[in-house]
Amino acid sequence: FIADYKNHRIVKWKLNSKTGQIIAGENGHGNQINQFSLPTDIIVDKENNSFIVSDYGNKRVIRYFIQNQTNQQILISNINCWGLTIDKNGSIYVCDIWRNEVRRWKNGDIEGELVAGGNGRGCHLNQLNSPTYIFIDEYGSLYISDYENHRVMKWKKDAKVGEIVAVVVVVSVIISGVVVVVVVSVVISGVVFVVVSVVAAVVSVVISCIVS
Repeated sequence: FIADYKNHRIVKWKLNSKTGQIIAGENGHGNQINQFSLPTDIIVDKENNSFIVSDYGNKRVIRYFIQNQTNQQILISNINCWGLTIDKNGSIYVCDIWRNEVRRWKNGDIEGELVAGGNGRGCHLNQLNSPTYIFIDEYGSLYISDYENHRVMKWKKDAKVGEIVAVVVVVSVIISGVVVVVVVSVVISGVVFVVVSVVAAVVSVVISCIVS
């Protein structure tokens, strides 16, 4: 399932398929209940046979039932939502990219509970700066893509501060008149991922290695 951001739709791609299938957002860009504006993320809620979309441009999180897509449900309103995840209890976690925080909504919650960030924009361990995507593990720890801080944060359950588990360094160099952008992601566990892209040329190389 892909949140097709600038096409304002959700597309399902089956394994090895050549084309995708639009499963939501066939009515174009807009703010009606059957429309999206810049959807950024999607998660599947197997327990409720539905999928949940971060409808960023409309500042809402909305549920679509797979068997009955005319029965949409707005779960959260007035939020600068970006990334989503869901835990084993069905609680929904949302990155608020402008308030620099992550909140959890249990079933029936109205305001949601602050679980990460919320101390203003910044680079301290109790802060986030434009959090985008998020993942939760089996222990309830959150892994947050802290976009403007160029890092990935791990926020343990009930913790007041996070810990850095990966950092990203971007370096631009000029080789024979061509600008080469090198993105290095260093994971604290010792894995280094290097992505090299050449501007104005159709070249993309991905290298990964283990640091001894």
